Amino acid sequence: MVSILPADIEGWGEGVFKGHLKARFDVIDNSNPVPEPATLTLLGIGLMGAAAKLRQRRRAKNAQNLERFTSQLQQSLADR
Repeated sequence: MVSILPADIEGWGEGVFKGHLKARFDVIDNSNPVPEPATLTLLGIGLMGAAAKLRQRRRAKNAQNLERFTSQLQQSLADR
C-alpha cells in the first residue's frame, strides 16, 4: 500500500519539476508460513525415492557379499 502525502511541487517547461514528494510505503505480510500440501507431497515423494534407492543399494551389496561368501565356502570345502 502506498500513501502519497500532500506536497508542493513546482514545475516549468516540458517535464522539469522541482520540490519534494513525500510518500509512505506500508508493507503488509500476507504470506502464510504453513507450506502448501503439494510442497509437502513433493518432499514426501522425494524422501521415499531416496529411501527406496538406499534400500536397493543395500540389497545389491548384501547379494554380492552372499555370493562371495558362498563361493569362498565352496572353495574351502572343495580343497578339503
